[in-house]
Amino acid sequence: MEIDRAFLGHLVIVFNLLIFLYVLFIQTTYLSFIVLSFRGLLQEAWTNRSREVVSLEHAEVLPPISLIVPAYNESVTIAESVKAFMHLAYPQYEIIVVNDGSKDDTLEVLKEAYQLVKINQVFAKKLETKQIRNIYHSLSHPELIVIDKENGGKADAINAGINVSRYPLFCVVDADSLLEEQALIEAAYPFIENPDEVVAVGGTVRIANGCTIDKGRVTEVRLSKKHWPRIQVLEYLRAFLVGRTAMSTVNGLLIIAGAFGVFKKSAVVEVGGYLTNTVGEDAELTVRLHRYRYENKKNWRIHFAPRPVCWTQAPEDRQTLRGQRNRWHRGLAETLWRHRKMFMNPRYGVVGMFSMPYFVFVEWLGPVIEVIGFISIPLAYLFGLLNVWFATAFFAASLIYGLILSLGALLLEEQNFRRYSRFSEILMLFIYSIVENFYFRPLNSWWKTVATFQVRKKKHAWGEMKRQTFQDPPSNPPSIGA
Repeated sequence: MEIDRAFLGHLVIVFNLLIFLYVLFIQTTYLSFIVLSFRGLLQEAWTNRSREVVSLEHAEVLPPISLIVPAYNESVTIAESVKAFMHLAYPQYEIIVVNDGSKDDTLEVLKEAYQLVKINQVFAKKLETKQIRNIYHSLSHPELIVIDKENGGKADAINAGINVSRYPLFCVVDADSLLEEQALIEAAYPFIENPDEVVAVGGTVRIANGCTIDKGRVTEVRLSKKHWPRIQVLEYLRAFLVGRTAMSTVNGLLIIAGAFGVFKKSAVVEVGGYLTNTVGEDAELTVRLHRYRYENKKNWRIHFAPRPVCWTQAPEDRQTLRGQRNRWHRGLAETLWRHRKMFMNPRYGVVGMFSMPYFVFVEWLGPVIEVIGFISIPLAYLFGLLNVWFATAFFAASLIYGLILSLGALLLEEQNFRRYSRFSEILMLFIYSIVENFYFRPLNSWWKTVATFQVRKKKHAWGEMKRQTFQDPPSNPPSIGA
C-alpha cells in the first residue's frame, strides 16, 4: 500500500510539474506577443504618418469596395446599421445586405426604411449558394442592394453577396455592428501599398455596450454597467492589440474576425469562397488562404490593421456568452482538424511551424489542460498528495503572467488609442484583469472544454444572439459618398 501511495505521489508530482511547465510556456509566449505587438504598433504609427497623404481628395487611389452584410433575424438593428454604413467616409462602395431566410421581419423592415424595389439583376455565379429568391435595389439610395435568399448559414450568405458584388474588394461586416467613419479607408491602405501581395486585412473589433451612439456613430466610449460586457472589453483588447498584432508581424495571422474584414475578391473566389459546413468560416477561410499560398507558391500576405475599428454588441448574459464561446471553439477545432496537414509542417513556413502549433496547444487544447489542472489540485488535496508550495507557485505564476498580459494590452491601448478617457474605467479594467482569474477564466475554460467534445454532435448553425436596438431611430440617411 505504501508503495502504491509513493508511486501515486510521484505521478502527481510529475503531472503537476508538466502542468506548471505548460502554463509557463503559455505565459512566456504571451510575453513574446506583447513585445511583438509593441513593435508592430510602433511600425503602424510610423506608417500611418505617410498614409495621411491619402485622403478623399486623392480618391482615385482608393479601390471601390463591396460591403457585404449577412443578416439573419436582425430586424431589431438592421435599419440602423445600414444607415450607419451609409455615413462611411469612402468615395465608392456598395452595401449588399443578404437576408439569409430570416424568420422575423428583417426584409420588411428594410423595404419600408429604404424603398426597395425588386429587380432582375444578372450576375456570374462564381460560388455555389442556396437559391436566391429576389434581389432588391433602393430607390432612395442606389448603392444599397438587398438579396433575399433561402437559409444556408452565414458563410452561404457571404458567398451570395460575393457573387452579386461588383467591386474588386469586399468587406464583411456583421449586421449588429457599426464601422467608424474612417474604417474602410484605414483598412484599404495595405491594399494600396502592397496590391500584389495583400489579400486580406482584418480590423479591430471593440465592444459597443455602454457606449453613447448617435446617428450610427460611437460618440462617447464608455464601459457597460453590466458585468459580462466589461470582461469582454478586456478580452478583446488582449486578442486584437496583443495577439493579432503580434501574429501579423510575422505573417502568421490565422483569424480575421467575422465581424469585420476586407478581402481581395479574386483571391477568395480562387480558393473556393467560404465553406458552409463549419461554424468557424472566418478562421477557416484565413487558414485556407495561407495553405493555398504555400501550396501554390503565392506571394500573399494577410494583414491585421489595428486602427480601423468595428463596434459590435457583446453578449450581456451568461447563457448567450456561453453559446458564443462554444460556437467559436467548435469552429476553431474544426478548422485545425481540417487543415491538420499544416501542423508542424515546414512546407507551410511560419504558419505551419508557429501559428498552427500555438493554436493547437494554447488556444484549442489549453482550456482542456487548464481544467485538468483545476481538477487535479483538489484531488491531490483529498488524497493527501498536495504540495502546498507547488500549488501556490502554480497559482502565482498563472496569476502574475495573466496580469502582465492584461496590463500589456491596457498599456498598448493607452499608448496608441486612448479610447477610454476616464482613469476610473482603466482602473476598472485593471480590477477585472485580477477578478477574472477567479471566476471568468475557469468558467470560460470549462465552456471551451465542453465544446471540444461537442464538435461532431452540434450542427453548423448561425446560433442565436440577443439583440438590442442602438440609440437613435432610422430616418432618411444620406446617400453614399455624401
